[in-house]
Amino acid sequence: MSGQRGDWTSALWQLLFRVLSPLPAGNALASLALEVQARLVKSALCSQGYPRLALAQLPEDGSQGSRELLLALSWLLARG
Repeated sequence: MSGQRGDWTSALWQLLFRVLSPLPAGNALASLALEVQARLVKSALCSQGYPRLALAQLPEDGSQGSRELLLALSWLLARG
């Protein structure tokens, strides 16, 4: 696997954003900065009752948190 850890973490933030905010192709929201997407993901997960506070403490620059983001994605998938 090539790429840095931040690359994977950024990709996970973007994936969670797309799962939580499905948008039609070409929508302006899809091109939001990573930091904005991360804040929206945190807010959406909190409003849905995501139980782990560690997610809220992650930096929004995509530099770390891949494990926590995978847990959040798994939680969303388990909820259906």
